[in-house]
Amino acid sequence: MTTSAPSPSATGPILVASHERSGTHLLMDLLRRQFPECRGRAGRFVNPHDSLYYSIDRLNANHHRPGSPAECDRVLRAIKRPCLKTHNTPGMERTAPQHRAYINALLAQSTWCYCYRDGRSVLCSLQRFRQGFDTTASESISAFIREDFGDGRSRARAWADHVRAWLATPNVVPIRFEDTVKKTREQIQQIAAALSMNPDFLEPLLPKPTKSRLEHWFSRLTGRDESTNISGRGNGLEPVKWNNAFTRQDRQFFHEQAGDMLIELGYETSDAWIGASESAARSAS
Repeated sequence: MTTSAPSPSATGPILVASHERSGTHLLMDLLRRQFPECRGRAGRFVNPHDSLYYSIDRLNANHHRPGSPAECDRVLRAIKRPCLKTHNTPGMERTAPQHRAYINALLAQSTWCYCYRDGRSVLCSLQRFRQGFDTTASESISAFIREDFGDGRSRARAWADHVRAWLATPNVVPIRFEDTVKKTREQIQQIAAALSMNPDFLEPLLPKPTKSRLEHWFSRLTGRDESTNISGRGNGLEPVKWNNAFTRQDRQFFHEQAGDMLIELGYETSDAWIGASESAARSAS
């Protein structure tokens, strides 16, 4: 599979890639809300799945809900510049062999965007999200960040490797999650320039996220699906904040596994954050 993205274009699909819980749906919702080219048909008698996006990960080998190129083509016909979602690697190694030619051809005509977020927040959000449907999800964040990703790497290392691989891919448009939330207008302007589209700047700039899978399903059924984003609240629990939940040992472990990526992305400038909680506690005493 190719690992080089085509140059950003004013036409064609938009690939929205990310590590899980890094702002994939937030970006897709922002694109649909602010750029007419990314919106599909809407209405009570229109299949809502044709008007949102398509997860090309459904064409991966052993996917729990396998899809087909025909389903993807239906979305491509419904939207001028549809969003294609993936959590795969840049080389699309997880794609099923029978779909690789299709995916290669599809991505060759797409503009590639990659959403990234502070990995500590990513894993806290992912842990809570998985607890909503996976009874085997770790109860503690300490165990979760150390959990085997499935290939001998910890979740922390797997996050760093995923971000590193995507941001090293030529022609990828990087999208910082925190800027999408806090500097939305500026982010829209940057996206517009990269994708050669004119934004509407509809207020509020970001749609309100759905709070549950049931609310998400109902909004799609009725055609009032402004947001495909689902808050990461497993079993009704609020996502934990890494700066409150991480022990010093957790901080040390995460820095050993992924600290270089935190620094490269600008979330930290050194390893000083490892002992920051203890310093704060001493100052408060």
